[in-house]
Amino acid sequence: MTKLIYVALFLFLLVGCKTRINLAIDSVETISVAYYSDYERVEETEFGKGSRELKGFKLWMSQNIDGWEKYYATQAIGNIYIKGDGFTLNVGPDWVVLNYEQPKDNYSQLYKSVAAGEFGFLNNDEKP
Repeated sequence: MTKLIYVALFLFLLVGCKTRINLAIDSVETISVAYYSDYERVEETEFGKGSRELKGFKLWMSQNIDGWEKYYATQAIGNIYIKGDGFTLNVGPDWVVLNYEQPKDNYSQLYKSVAAGEFGFLNNDEKP
């Protein structure tokens, strides 16, 4: 019975540990976006102030501050790789992995499940 309690507690901690990101989204002025197909880079583009893509990115990030999980593995490259000052966001078909700098040169790596198409604001017909 004691074993069962420990297993249940471990699973609760593993599943129930959601965290909130602490990234200064409003201060992001440019993002570099690389598009991948079959693990090969297809294109890389930079988006700056006033661009639809940067506005969409900031909106998505501000709406997704909560519900992240710590992620300890090295993630395979997804379809879209977004890079900004002090952070990267690796976007797969139904997941994102965020790496960002925290105070004192510490980095956090967090994972979140997403619905397919949530990053459509970064795609057009030529991109994966």
